[in-house]
Amino acid sequence: MTTDEIQNNLLARLDERQKAMDGKIDAILVQTTKTNGRLSKAEDDIHSLNLWKAKLKGSYTAIVIIGGILGAIIGWLFK
Repeated sequence: MTTDEIQNNLLARLDERQKAMDGKIDAILVQTTKTNGRLSKAEDDIHSLNLWKAKLKGSYTAIVIIGGILGAIIGWLFK
């Protein structure tokens, strides 16, 4: 084999490996894009649940405060 043939053979191998890596990188990009989309949706769901939890906690606090005030007023009236 001549030097040119060896170089051409090596270049062909490198080109094949590069194409294989490009295919794998494209597959990784597709999977990463899908995963990021799912995570974005999950983060939105978590945010919605946290907001709902905060509203529920605020409502409960308001009911306890109003109930306490009404209980004190009723207790004072029947005293």
